Amino acid sequence: MKKTRKIDSWVLAVALALMVLPLWGLRTPLSAPQGVRADSVEDVTQLSRVAEQLSREVEKLERKGGFELAAHVLSVHSKIPAYELLARGVKLKDLSTSAMAARITGQNLDYVSGYLASGSSLEQVVANSKADEQEAARLLASTVVGMKYNRKNVPNLALDSDRDGLPNAMDPDVDNDKLLAQEDQDIDGDGLLNSVDQDIDGDGMLNGRDDDTDGDGIANYDDDDIDADGLLNEADDDRDGDGIPNTSDGDSDGDGVDDRDVTLQRHGSDDGDDDNGNANGNGNANGNGDDGDDNDDDNGNANGNTNSNTNGNANSNGNGNSNGNSNANGNGNANGNGNANGNANGNANGNTGTAASLKGFVEVIPSQVIGTWRIGGREVVVTQSTIVGKSVRLGVKVKVAGFVRSDGAIQATRIKKKGS
Repeated sequence: MKKTRKIDSWVLAVALALMVLPLWGLRTPLSAPQGVRADSVEDVTQLSRVAEQLSREVEKLERKGGFELAAHVLSVHSKIPAYELLARGVKLKDLSTSAMAARITGQNLDYVSGYLASGSSLEQVVANSKADEQEAARLLASTVVGMKYNRKNVPNLALDSDRDGLPNAMDPDVDNDKLLAQEDQDIDGDGLLNSVDQDIDGDGMLNGRDDDTDGDGIANYDDDDIDADGLLNEADDDRDGDGIPNTSDGDSDGDGVDDRDVTLQRHGSDDGDDDNGNANGNGNANGNGDDGDDNDDDNGNANGNTNSNTNGNANSNGNGNSNGNSNANGNGNANGNGNANGNANGNANGNTGTAASLKGFVEVIPSQVIGTWRIGGREVVVTQSTIVGKSVRLGVKVKVAGFVRSDGAIQATRIKKKGS
């Protein structure tokens, strides 16, 4: 009898299992997220991965070149003024996705930031805004490249043609001739017209390796005259002024992205980086290599929708070697200017000049933050070393501490909201 009961119990257990198993099989389709198309499963993480790489590149640039430069580059690509980005009191690497999402969708930065903070993905934000995902991928990929270009150019931040304390890379009037970049036929004042200048804005980044070739604060992909030669892009046979005709240039618009698809360009390996790996803007942008400039991990995926590899071409590599020599010379000049600029700044920071203070309302803030402000009717020069309070913005009454320069302008050492 005991043996019979034992067998009966086992049979009952198997029968119950067979009954439950079909119901358990329903669990997966019933519990899976709804509204995700089968053909979009692979794409759902693509934009987020590129955004993650962008965040890493922003952090690297800030660590190597300072938060002002990182804010400037993010501002150029996002179209959000640098002072607004800095006024957020949030790390730029954490703000980069929201800033670019606001640019991509045309929505308010606060709205987009809140949407992402609530747990929504970048893909959802883009899809809900009806923005084009391919264009979003291109903008993100171009911004990643722009961050990398500027990080590699950090040694040239000593280039300051007019010695106003503002590096050429962030100066809207490089030669101090009172003509803004978009109005100047010789932006860097080196005697070469923009149409024949290999480095139009004198920032140390050769044309074709500069995300803002003419230094007018407008990213190349937004600029209707990228090289400021007086010819609109449509009529210019060398849009980005890199010396390579558009017909032979894989990146004729200088946005760092292959003209045929959203593929990140490496432009050869003349910069000393080990850029082995897939460089696919809409595919895998696997930075499997050591940049050689820091101790961080340069591995990471900037993923889009394609997997075509672009390793540059023979012509580009040839020019890359040539550009390498130019860069070497540029670095030599940068060292010279660095010494001059260092001495100038050293004198400005207390050895000469009359101490000055000013109280008034902020009337003008340049988009790059660094530059000439107008406060209480006076010109106030803000440099990289100026401490600007988080509450300082247009229309706010502030107190300025600094000194009077030889040209009569006040160079600020500190600007803070009055009463703070």
